[in-house]
Amino acid sequence: MSDKKAPLKGNAKDQAKDAQARADMFVAAQKWSTIRLGIVEGAYVICVIALVIGAVEAVRALSGKQTDAEFILGILGGKSVSNAFGAVAGTGGLIWGHRERRMRKKVIEEKHQRIAELELLIHPDRTSAALSLGGDTLPEHR
Repeated sequence: MSDKKAPLKGNAKDQAKDAQARADMFVAAQKWSTIRLGIVEGAYVICVIALVIGAVEAVRALSGKQTDAEFILGILGGKSVSNAFGAVAGTGGLIWGHRERRMRKKVIEEKHQRIAELELLIHPDRTSAALSLGGDTLPEHR
């Protein structure tokens, strides 16, 4: 969606209809965005479940049998390796979370003014939530 608004033409009634149409399009775009996000997150969950099921089935297939896999799992199953894996996974999660938060705040800052305008079009009598440009609660309201 473009940050620039097309100039409103016509009388006040036409301008109100145009503003309402823009607000409706914005709401529809937000709903579609939410649906797409849900589909992507659902796909991630399904992939993780499939990986876990695959790992469980592999362990079941190999259980009770002397294989090279037992030797490899014995090497990889040491405490130092599992601790290192946990540290890498935890650090990766922290980095991912920090980047997601930074990206969310950036998008909120970019869209803040336009969203405020659209909210006024939909509900002119509504008061502001008094959030910062980043979407955080202001310190004096905590």
